[in-house]
Amino acid sequence: MKKIIALILLSFSSFSMAESYNQLNELMNQWLQLESQKGRLQQEWQARNEYLKQKQQLLTLEKNELSSLLKKADENKNQVDEKRLALTNKQQNLENQQAILDEQLVQAIEFIAVVQPRLPPPLQDEWQDKASLLHSETATSSEKLERLLVLLKSADEFNQRVAINQSMMTIEHQGQEKTILVDQIYLGLTHAWYISEDNSHFGYGRSEQLGWKWWHGDNTKAVLNSPLQPEDIANVRKILAQPTLAKYVQLPLALTTTSEEL
Repeated sequence: MKKIIALILLSFSSFSMAESYNQLNELMNQWLQLESQKGRLQQEWQARNEYLKQKQQLLTLEKNELSSLLKKADENKNQVDEKRLALTNKQQNLENQQAILDEQLVQAIEFIAVVQPRLPPPLQDEWQDKASLLHSETATSSEKLERLLVLLKSADEFNQRVAINQSMMTIEHQGQEKTILVDQIYLGLTHAWYISEDNSHFGYGRSEQLGWKWWHGDNTKAVLNSPLQPEDIANVRKILAQPTLAKYVQLPLALTTTSEEL
């Protein structure tokens, strides 16, 4: 009986040791699998972490680049806004100056229209040909201004010299109008004398408020308050034709309220 119990205990003990070994072996396999999985996870994490670091660096670089581009864009926008504002101000100033110029141009053209009839007749004719552009609707302000300067320059040049001009004049002679060829002698823009080739017709002219006016023959006394001798005018004509014959010559001229001699 004791032998049978001993055999049963020995069999049970052998069975328990085999089972424990199997369990231990299974646990070892599970542990090895877990360690293997842990190693793979660590490798994957390291690889993923490295990828994420690189991606973070790239994103940081992109962010910095975008920030730089945005900053430059803002700076460029500010510069463009400043330039636009400067151009707008410049354009406004030019428009204001143009408006002032146009207003002054209108006044100057009106002045030319008022002055022209008071000029010596030869200069009136010259202005008449050139002044038509001032009233042209197609002419620019610059063209009109340039033409104004031309007119004023011609008047200034005329005013700086004693000029002689040969012209046909219609005068009243013995109650009738008569057209004769005369030599006109202009002293600047305001005074002139004329004489015919045979010295039989002579006169005096000057710039009046309402325009240029001539007095003929003995009628000159009314404005000169002294006799006008045709010989004196003829002498001036001869001097202008031959400057080497220059000598002192007296010719009366009329101012506003008095007469003087040249």
